[in-house]
Amino acid sequence: MKTESTAFLIAENNVLKSCLNAENKAYFEKIISYMRAISLLKNELEIENILLNLLKDLLVAQENGESALAYFGKNPQEMCEGLIENIGKRSFKETLTSLLAISGGYLLITLFLGLFMLI
Repeated sequence: MKTESTAFLIAENNVLKSCLNAENKAYFEKIISYMRAISLLKNELEIENILLNLLKDLLVAQENGESALAYFGKNPQEMCEGLIENIGKRSFKETLTSLLAISGGYLLITLFLGLFMLI
């Protein structure tokens, strides 16, 4: 479940991401995808803070003519794994809330499609 702080960081990340060139944006999207997938198990606010810091670093590197590939390396997933090792896990309540939201969404979509097929 997103707090106001997390939602603010996500919005700030999206604004800053628009300043990246196409190559760096594509690379950073891989980082975002991996880190946010991990956020189901880790503290989401910490993940978004890390993403913001990585993005700011990448923008400075880009201003200096360096690509994301050169700055972060060839394997974004490996780089991310090193960063997330020390991130705290989500509380049981946060994890349960996320799983219930995902399950509820799946159930609603399944029911909707089932009703649609009957018509």
